[in-house]
Amino acid sequence: MPEGLGLVDRNAEIVRLYNEGDTLRSISDRFDLSKERVRQVLEAVGISTRRPGRPTSLRYKPGFGKLTPKERFMKYVHRHHDHWLFKGTVKGKKKVAYPVFTFKGNRMFAHQAAWFFTKGRMPYGRMRRQCGVLRCVNPDHWKEKGDTNPT
Repeated sequence: MPEGLGLVDRNAEIVRLYNEGDTLRSISDRFDLSKERVRQVLEAVGISTRRPGRPTSLRYKPGFGKLTPKERFMKYVHRHHDHWLFKGTVKGKKKVAYPVFTFKGNRMFAHQAAWFFTKGRMPYGRMRRQCGVLRCVNPDHWKEKGDTNPT
């Protein structure tokens, strides 16, 4: 920061330099500030830091652009004919490896997650596969094997 400038004078100088065409980087280097801080100073006085004619880049914001759990699950599902083949992580041995999916910090079998996302509830008891495809998670190919009326 140039010597002898107060906070108000510094901010006014930042605004003046930006209006004259200096870049955020050159201003931040001159005043020993981060580009984000220079951007905050400019936006505090109502100046947009997005120059006309330049594409607006999407900056990451928490929660912005994140997939919902169902979208994240379906990202791993490949639909082949009537089957939903899960392409994610598997748990178990080669011949009996069941696909798994992490949801809200809990690891569950992918066919249970598919059941939850389509039916809106967790399956009661154990489940039995109706088709012979090991990685198939289509809820229509699974049947609840336990108590269907938990009360």
